[in-house]
Amino acid sequence: MISRPADTAPAAAGLPPGPRLPSTVQTMLVWRWRQPFLDACRRRYGNCFTLRIAPFGTIVVVSDPPAIEQVLTGDPAVFRAGEFNVIAGLGLILGRTALGLRDGDEHRRAKLLLWPSFRARSVAGHAEMVEEITAKQLRQWPIRRPFALHPHMRVIAREVILHVLFGAADPARLSELREVLPALADPNPLDFVPGVRRMGPLQRFRRDLDRADEPILTEIARRRRALTVGECTDVLSLLLHSDGGNALTDRQLRDELVDLFLGGYAPTSHALSWMFERILHEPDVLAGVRSAVHAGDDGYLEAVAHEVLRQRPPLFAAGRVLAQPIELAGYLLPAGISVAAAASLVHNSGQWHDQPREFRPERFRSGPPQRHTWIPFGGGQRRCLGEGLVFVEMIAVLRTVFTHLDLAPADREPERAVPQDISVTPSKGARAVVRHRRSAAGRL
Repeated sequence: MISRPADTAPAAAGLPPGPRLPSTVQTMLVWRWRQPFLDACRRRYGNCFTLRIAPFGTIVVVSDPPAIEQVLTGDPAVFRAGEFNVIAGLGLILGRTALGLRDGDEHRRAKLLLWPSFRARSVAGHAEMVEEITAKQLRQWPIRRPFALHPHMRVIAREVILHVLFGAADPARLSELREVLPALADPNPLDFVPGVRRMGPLQRFRRDLDRADEPILTEIARRRRALTVGECTDVLSLLLHSDGGNALTDRQLRDELVDLFLGGYAPTSHALSWMFERILHEPDVLAGVRSAVHAGDDGYLEAVAHEVLRQRPPLFAAGRVLAQPIELAGYLLPAGISVAAAASLVHNSGQWHDQPREFRPERFRSGPPQRHTWIPFGGGQRRCLGEGLVFVEMIAVLRTVFTHLDLAPADREPERAVPQDISVTPSKGARAVVRHRRSAAGRL
């Protein structure tokens, strides 16, 4: 039983209020018109409400910092994130041994194995690689003709995470991985829902899984035959030559690599796309970015990245399955249901952020936000391993683009946020125009 002060009102038994719409309708609203639906629920029911959506069933959504803190930092034996991810259908993609599907001590041990590859010193060393990948991509951008940035951001995110995971793999095998791994990031979540599964798309997805496994397992076998790690710093090499990592089976290594690829590919490409969409439609911020790049002020670029992730978080919510009854936000919740800390609600709430609809990087120059009001990477023991890498990518891409190009928006109006799986993308793909290349870009 969770203790409470003597003068606190007793918790209400049962679930918080929520819409009475059929679960099929709620599911459609969440996956098609997510933010307007969630905003409407918060206006009507407050910072804690109940939804019934596939594939999660009953799920209590919270957007109040104390409740968010309880969900994200509570006892992992009670708040089970791995089980939530299994229900979400990730087990079909990741197998059963990946970091994202584990709970408790198993998750802690797996995260410790991977941590050396994602600590600050390690990811900082990737900045030059990100700049090289970005500069290569810039050669394909047309001059004075509108185009969508999102496909190019997908390529950058793909190349970066492949390099981080596999390093200098065999070129032919890297080419295979470029082709097959991105297909795993684009399934329709409803294809995984029992009772809703559409066998055609699901069968095609399973074929994509089989195609992805072959080059991954072949590369793992090749690395096992290597005698020393040498100068390799990629995740696969470091795992195979670390205590604990070398005891993992080929299948376990495959699951971890696919998990890390999916976490570092689609969400990052969305963040990069939104970064340009937001900047290009804010003249003062655009001028500030150009000035910061010229002056070498990465502090301002980092503030821009923080603000992008506030307005357009990579994950709209971080979920947990309750292993036992708990008290949360004044309600006694039963075991077996899910709870979710809604980043997309707390980030855009006027309770916690001044004028939240305005894009103002300066808010992150005056100090950190209030605790658990900025949660794009989750929190607690489940905080995303790749947080540091995302910032390195965002800053390095910004620096490279605005060093070499004069970029402007292709359209006057900002783009709508369109749900795509657990994230959102710009409705037109973040359209831009390269007005001209700077003289320094002649070597691109």
